[in-house]
Amino acid sequence: MIYLTDFAQFAQNNLTTAILIVLILFSMAGIPPLIGFFGKYFLFIVAFEQGLYSLIIIGMVASLISTLYYLNLINIMFFNSFARYIKN
Repeated sequence: MIYLTDFAQFAQNNLTTAILIVLILFSMAGIPPLIGFFGKYFLFIVAFEQGLYSLIIIGMVASLISTLYYLNLINIMFFNSFARYIKN
């Protein structure tokens, strides 16, 4: 089983892989100009044209929650703040 604390100091041990993981996480979060942004953008545009406003709201909330999770993982990989709180 893999825990979030297992990613602590991952960037110090393998910087190239950590940077690639960050790019993938940013793409999954929908940060422009990465491909994940365009996927979410076009999906929301089509939903808006069809009048699926509740689906858009649910999608944006889910996207926000996942973005916070991805940013937490990046924080753990590069800054190791979460692991310090666990050890104390």
